[in-house]
Amino acid sequence: MARGNQREKAREKNLKAQASQKTKSTKTGSEMQRDKEALAALMRQKQEAADAKKAAAGAPGRSKTGTIPFDPRQLQAPATRHCG
Repeated sequence: MARGNQREKAREKNLKAQASQKTKSTKTGSEMQRDKEALAALMRQKQEAADAKKAAAGAPGRSKTGTIPFDPRQLQAPATRHCG
């Protein structure tokens, strides 16, 4: 069984790869919170811009994809007939 050396070499290579991987975040709690708040502010800004663009588009109708938006309030109950 000549695989002992191959196994040891693979084990050493794996240990070296694991040692070079980042294991924990280097940010402190306050840094993480600050980054989260900055990202949230950016997302709110983007959402406001999208809402403004949607409002400027005007009345509902066909969208860019060519489909009509679905509105469940426009559905009517099916008419039933009773044979008598």
